Amino acid sequence: LDLKGGDESLIDKWVDYFSNKDRERFQRMLNRGEIYREIVQNILIENGLPTDLFYLALIESGFVTGANSHASAKGVWQFMKGTGKQYGLYVNHLVDEREDPIRATEAAARYLRKLYSAYESWELAFAAYNAGEYRMLTAIMKGETRNYWSLAKKKLIPAETRNYVPKIIAAMRIARDLNHYGFELNPEKESIIYPDLKVYDVRSPVQVRSIAKVLGTTEKEIL
Repeated sequence: LDLKGGDESLIDKWVDYFSNKDRERFQRMLNRGEIYREIVQNILIENGLPTDLFYLALIESGFVTGANSHASAKGVWQFMKGTGKQYGLYVNHLVDEREDPIRATEAAARYLRKLYSAYESWELAFAAYNAGEYRMLTAIMKGETRNYWSLAKKKLIPAETRNYVPKIIAAMRIARDLNHYGFELNPEKESIIYPDLKVYDVRSPVQVRSIAKVLGTTEKEIL
């Protein structure tokens, strides 16, 4: 992505914040993200989307798969339950696919593609992802412009969102020149190693005890 014409002072502020004051946490975020980066970016490519959207998830959750927000958003892409279900995720008392980085990325790709189609601007798409589609539509109508930075300057966008978009751009800039900002990827230091997976189609319904027996494990582990 090549996002220009923005509030460079605000973007620089977040670049400085991530590089200095929040350095250790941001390094951990980069390390965790590296575990998932290849598969996430491949899903984005398959959906005709820029691979830089990976950094939206980095800002959303730091790639903590079980991350929860105060508003009950969950997972790498911080989906609300309703939005997750709308874009194909199972969310019930046994399964919450918002916590599955692959399934959640597939859903996020569909959602982001829809947002970009509606707003024809990645800045507006990011803002809508954070603030909500109708909040952004209202801002556009009040401001009579589809320029995100103009809407932000007029404070027609929530304060959280006015910082959210620059955070994503700042993360992209740092990631493009890690050495310059003194970062180094060390995914091996993280305790979670993402496994190689195979997909099997099974006839439905399949009992959990049957799956556990075939895999030589327990029902509790499968659940």
